[in-house]
Amino acid sequence: MRAPTSGDALLERGILARLANRPAEARRDWLRLLALDPPPPLTEAARRNLELLDVQVGK
Repeated sequence: MRAPTSGDALLERGILARLANRPAEARRDWLRLLALDPPPPLTEAARRNLELLDVQVGK
């Protein structure tokens, strides 16, 4: 399976990984998305998801 290079695909795959209780995979995809320097809506969505992930992990 090829890794997605589309910002939208990385965002969605990260969300699916989080929902499947795979936080490391979710984090990897959202950090990869941020490295692409996406448009502001995708950047904000990735950052927001990373923050939520950090809160859940820190419980």
